[in-house]
Amino acid sequence: MKRTLVFNLSSSDITIYDLRKNKVIREKNYLAYQLDYDYSYIQLFDRRLLTFGDDAYEYFERNPKDVEVVRNIVNEKIVKPEEQALFLQKIMEKYDLLRGLSAPEGYLLISETTDGFNRYNYLKSLNLKSHRVIYIEDVLLSIPEIRASKGALIIYPGHESSFMMTVAGGDCIFLKKIDFNLEKLDETVCQYIKHHFKVMVSLKTTRRMRKELGLISVSGEEIVLPAVEIGSGLPIEIKLRDTLLQKIYEDSILQLITDIHSMLRRLPMEMNRSVLASPIYFCGQAVDDASLMDIIAKRFRTDYQLIDLDEVLLTADAKTIAEWSKKHA
Repeated sequence: MKRTLVFNLSSSDITIYDLRKNKVIREKNYLAYQLDYDYSYIQLFDRRLLTFGDDAYEYFERNPKDVEVVRNIVNEKIVKPEEQALFLQKIMEKYDLLRGLSAPEGYLLISETTDGFNRYNYLKSLNLKSHRVIYIEDVLLSIPEIRASKGALIIYPGHESSFMMTVAGGDCIFLKKIDFNLEKLDETVCQYIKHHFKVMVSLKTTRRMRKELGLISVSGEEIVLPAVEIGSGLPIEIKLRDTLLQKIYEDSILQLITDIHSMLRRLPMEMNRSVLASPIYFCGQAVDDASLMDIIAKRFRTDYQLIDLDEVLLTADAKTIAEWSKKHA
């Protein structure tokens, strides 16, 4: 197989699938710039690239004053296409993805719910000689178990792009963009703590807390979290009850359940029964949080199954990938 790269940019992580080497590369989609000030005039003197990817995210967590950390994609939009292109160039150099006599074939993996303007910016930032689009929905519909289903519900909560769809007979019946995002949930907790406790807690801390406690913890016990005091920058510890966090989580989950009910009501009665008699399929970011899948499955009195999108893409041959991209050429 000719070297084929599939890029999934539609999240706070970037995922690159190197299909010839059967390899998945995943890094944080961040750039970090060193800021040099001329303190005699109190103005910025120089701004130069310090690092990128996971290393840049470490600076984001520490929030030093002399480093500017840029998140390339916010709310499914590329903030600055030129900085996203610079990031991709650095990532491909780091993992030696451009070696060879000919340029690799590039594919952009996005959701069909991504609007045209953002799709154009994603493609532009790839900066490859040739690139095509693959929709995540088509990849999911190619899975034999889903293609053979008389009715199934698939939920894809991504870091930025999130959607759910109902399928039957190998076709997508309904596709709906949803405003549910586990990373945004973690950010909401950070903002809540900042507002009420006047301290900063890292996303890494709130993510770890969510995974350890789950989304439905109601023990009422106190949790001790490491934080940084706003103003002094000194490390401190804060205490809060898990019932406060549950309220934040609960609001988002209830909205997701409402969206599912809304979609199911639009289905014919027989198809509705088939969907509810089948397991709910989760993929994307959901696989990182079993408590989310437990809540949704129990609410609809069914089971759930995980879809490993990485495995589906890495086991696809060149013909299958070409068929996915031809649908939207």
